[in-house]
Amino acid sequence: MNTFHARRQLCAFLFVIVSLLALAGSHADAAVPPRPAQREYVVDAAGMVSPGDAERIRQIGAELREKTKAELVVVTVDTLDGTDIESYANEMFRSWGIGDAKQNNGVLLLIAKEDRKFRIEVGYGLEGKITDGYAGSVLDAMKDEFRKENYSPAILGAYINLAQKACEEYGVGLQSLGAALGIPAKPAKPGYAVDLAELLTPEDAAQIERMGGDLSDVTGVQAIIVTVPTLQKAPAKQYAEQLFADWQLKDAANGKSILLFIAKEERDVLFVFGPAVSDAEKGDGGQYVINRITSSFPYDKEDLSEAIAKGYALLGEELCEANGVTVPKSIEEGGSEPFYVYILGGLVAILLIGLLFYCGAGMILLPWYAFAALVSLLTLGKINLPGYDHLKGGTPAGGRYDDDDDDDHYRGGFGGDSDSGDGGYGGGSSGGGGASGGW
Repeated sequence: MNTFHARRQLCAFLFVIVSLLALAGSHADAAVPPRPAQREYVVDAAGMVSPGDAERIRQIGAELREKTKAELVVVTVDTLDGTDIESYANEMFRSWGIGDAKQNNGVLLLIAKEDRKFRIEVGYGLEGKITDGYAGSVLDAMKDEFRKENYSPAILGAYINLAQKACEEYGVGLQSLGAALGIPAKPAKPGYAVDLAELLTPEDAAQIERMGGDLSDVTGVQAIIVTVPTLQKAPAKQYAEQLFADWQLKDAANGKSILLFIAKEERDVLFVFGPAVSDAEKGDGGQYVINRITSSFPYDKEDLSEAIAKGYALLGEELCEANGVTVPKSIEEGGSEPFYVYILGGLVAILLIGLLFYCGAGMILLPWYAFAALVSLLTLGKINLPGYDHLKGGTPAGGRYDDDDDDDHYRGGFGGDSDSGDGGYGGGSSGGGGASGGW
């Protein structure tokens, strides 16, 4: 009797355990919504994307798929119901079949609003460009805007970033990307100075045209200045790189092209380099030129225009030096300083040396710093004096996101050889990598 009773208790216990596991399994399956009946590039269940931004995402996604077969999908949900976001995203990626079945080139941007978590899941076919480190940097860029509840612009910006990387993988351009960022149409005859923000005086614009032509003749490099009134809330680097691609500047001069980009309202200045520009021609990324121009922004148009023209001349001198050619006369004249600058530099040096004698021999380093200040001024900062690298900052201009995969702040995606989906999407099987985060 006792044995029969014990067996009944054991069976009941096992029944409860099996029931709980079944319920848990069914709950996990129900957490991932079924794939849409038709292909969608934004599934906004949590209501985080504005209608206008959703339409821009659809246009970019459709054009990207048409030209590359890659699929980039944004999904927002209210909550993950306790499921970890990596498992959830991987299951959604596989069950929806995002990306081409053969190329496995899908990307999923998943956002759980109430859980304050997001993840980028990347198929194997695109993980060479959209690395774990890059995916993490995209999420990082979203955090501040998400904390302010500016969800829609941040999601659109992330989508554009990911689409740009996919375009790099396949070497294509998308008209819809430029339209989403508000890139102006390329002028019929752009020249070397396209001053849409009207920052240049006619005299300085003409001087830049002369310098640009001479520079191209002796070095083969086309250096172009483009100014715009505003970025319309787009990130400066993202905007500049897209303009560089849309205007086909990237392919100008067989890739030996340089864009000096200036946004008036945001006071952003940066360089974008063509693929054939050598490290020697890039130098330090034009940081001194950028510092010179940005320091002139509070002043009037004449001062800013002069700073831009002289910055261009300095860039030309460095390019000529890197190519071992003689600096053209137009660039020498464009970079020359008025005589009063030299007088001012000499007076500063004399005053500092006089201060040395006044204060005594204890300040034995003062003559060196006085001399260094004079040389730095007279050479427009082109000599690397002690401490100069620290003063001008080490951030490269016009660079790319860090593609370092060893990012401690993000967790890599799941791999796997599961069956591909056969629904509205292309049929990508599973993620090759990605990054997770929260805000």
